[in-house]
Amino acid sequence: MTDDQSRKIVRLWQGLDDVDKQRVTYAPRFQPKLVSGRFPRTKSRRLVPGIESIRRAFIGPGTPAQKPSLSPIVESVCMELVHKYRRSTTVHTAKGRLCVPKWTKVIDGYTHIKYLVDTSPIIQTQTTLQLFSINLHTLRQW
Repeated sequence: MTDDQSRKIVRLWQGLDDVDKQRVTYAPRFQPKLVSGRFPRTKSRRLVPGIESIRRAFIGPGTPAQKPSLSPIVESVCMELVHKYRRSTTVHTAKGRLCVPKWTKVIDGYTHIKYLVDTSPIIQTQTTLQLFSINLHTLRQW
């Protein structure tokens, strides 16, 4: 991302309402007792409280995914990407044809935007913009 693009994002950020600039508050992910389901309690009784819930929250790559509706900015970015990628596409590879679903393209686009924002020193120092991780499951639920 160029410095001019970063400065434009900062100007747009400064033009937002204070409500939209507020930091995202994440919902608690702790359950005192989980005995069934996908990640039931482990059999070992020698666990430190809280370790198991943290392990469940971070299963998979990166940070826990959130629903886009948690932040108006993330939701707007996702809506624009959904409008941009309306259909699945077929890509021709050496092994044949490969269908790329629209939701995969939306997540790839969002991940690229998140990377650009996170690596821009101008945006990081002059705004409190938060783009959190999303995944296919949370995107489909949204």
